[in-house]
Amino acid sequence: MRIFLLITIYLLTNTCFGQQREQMCSKQKSGHRIAKSGLLSTFDTERIKQYDLHYANFYLSTTNTSSFLGGHVNLHASCFNLDTMVLELHEDFLIDSILVNQEKTNYARRKRTLYILVNQTNKFQTSIYYHGTAPTNSNNPLGGSGLSNDFDRNTNTLITYTLSEPFSAYEWWPCKQDLNDKIDSVDLHITIPSTCKVGSNGMLVGVTDNENDSHTFHWKHRYPIVYYLISMSIAPYVDYSFKVKPNHSPDSILIQNYIYNTPETLRDNKSDILKTGDYLCYFSDLFGLYPFHKEKYGHCLATLSGGMEHQTMTTLISFENQLVAHELAHQWWGDHVTCSTWSDIWLNEGFATYTEYLMLGKFDIEKQQSKLNGFHDNILSEKEGSVFCSDTLNKSRIFSRRLTYDKGAAIIHTLRYIINNDSLFFGALRDFQQKYSFRSASVQDFKKSIEQFTNTSLEAFFNEWYYGEGYPTYSANLENETLSIIQENSASVTDLFTTPLEIAFSRYNLSDTVIRFEITQENEKITISPALKLKEIIAIDPNNYLINQVALYPSAIDTLEMNLLIFPNPATEKLNIIQKNAGNYEVNFIDNTGKNIYAADFTKEILIDTHLYPESNYTIEVRNKETNRRYQKLITIVNKK
Repeated sequence: MRIFLLITIYLLTNTCFGQQREQMCSKQKSGHRIAKSGLLSTFDTERIKQYDLHYANFYLSTTNTSSFLGGHVNLHASCFNLDTMVLELHEDFLIDSILVNQEKTNYARRKRTLYILVNQTNKFQTSIYYHGTAPTNSNNPLGGSGLSNDFDRNTNTLITYTLSEPFSAYEWWPCKQDLNDKIDSVDLHITIPSTCKVGSNGMLVGVTDNENDSHTFHWKHRYPIVYYLISMSIAPYVDYSFKVKPNHSPDSILIQNYIYNTPETLRDNKSDILKTGDYLCYFSDLFGLYPFHKEKYGHCLATLSGGMEHQTMTTLISFENQLVAHELAHQWWGDHVTCSTWSDIWLNEGFATYTEYLMLGKFDIEKQQSKLNGFHDNILSEKEGSVFCSDTLNKSRIFSRRLTYDKGAAIIHTLRYIINNDSLFFGALRDFQQKYSFRSASVQDFKKSIEQFTNTSLEAFFNEWYYGEGYPTYSANLENETLSIIQENSASVTDLFTTPLEIAFSRYNLSDTVIRFEITQENEKITISPALKLKEIIAIDPNNYLINQVALYPSAIDTLEMNLLIFPNPATEKLNIIQKNAGNYEVNFIDNTGKNIYAADFTKEILIDTHLYPESNYTIEVRNKETNRRYQKLITIVNKK
């Protein structure tokens, strides 16, 4: 009787049973904003919770010359008294048949939603046989990226590849688009032309030659995986592989790269490809051993814009260092631990973006400060906006460059500053990765985990920097023994940013110093001890820990000085000179005899190689070429032993 009632409901909502294709109908709008899928109704979203997926076995055929796809997918699941299994598959695919426990069953179809009558009370298997051409942007403007066929003009290579995040997996396979139901393991048997290779998740355990100028690749993945990270990429690739062994790894890890079959591809990219191994070892130290170390990590080249962190085998357009680092970082932040809703996307993209900054600090220090400045410049281009994503049906908002990526990364730097202990900070990140290993987690889960590990309350940090909007503008004035700090905020949503503020001072007959001040109100007045011998303010937030701007306060020093950062002092190898307000500047490097030994123009920042000069005291002079205002600072060079 229950099945009969379900059939009646589906018929009344214009769904027809059988194997024929249904007619197109208009898109229905949904008010459900925190969504598991951008396509399911609230009713269907609840129904997919009634079963758990454990295993997926793909048997598909495709080529690198079109986006036609055919075959079947076997899904193993468990349930408690389930009548109807709900899946998603794009309406452009024809369904040949559906089997439950190897017997044909009835099903209903309403556009992309499949209702499969299973009538199961425990474990069961469902096999969906289908074929068709995947949708494109032209006929599916809200998606069309699930399976793409494209041409790389530089190498004359045709490529077919998948890109399922956030809601496009249904555009190439019948799936359950639920971030909290990771599939325990996956096998992919992909039949392709014999001239091609297909890259995918896990380990390549076999290639079987067929009679029709094709062969079948069998990829085996035995780690939990969320729906949008299952992938395949098909082209006439060549395999360039090597191994690395991170600290604490029981064995070496395979780095397997499918690259275009031209001599130039390997020649031009080999050195950058090899850096992947260095990054993997470094990130293993930061976040814990590479999560999928028993299988591999690797890349498939394709024409997508940027990269996509498919589990164990990223798809990317090039081997640009920061792109490689970003997608590799996702193997921890997004793959190993996955955001539990799209509103929690910060856990994926914010941390992957911040890891680009960390990578530069280890392997390309000269670019690191520019990276952080770039985050801040983009964030400051608008006055409002929260890292928290409330509209999870809006793909452009989920993946906002300014808010999700750049502000998301910048506030992690702020969190690191608040914890104020790198050993504790990275220990907390490793603890979180271990605690939610191969699971999904929310931002609140992360907050609770970091608070417990560091014994630090982060309520204000999340309310102000994550859920809050905008940024502060600071003014400061040192007069006699009173320091005044004024804060004005760009967005009215956040009244006050209470994060402690660092201010750098010059001192009478003493070296420069940086002092951290607690912020409890918009206008702080702090009595300074005469013993500190503070002379004047050099910079507000000299290490760029906070997203902020600096304004001139009445009787404060000139804005040239207020916005100028010169560090470190003493300098051992490099001296950074950064002017927060871009303009037309010159720098002069003067030795203790008064000789100008280095001069250069700059607009925002410049780096001086101090190891080229002997140990001594020097004067740095920065001049605004438009106003002719000058600032001088005494610095010391100490050569590393």
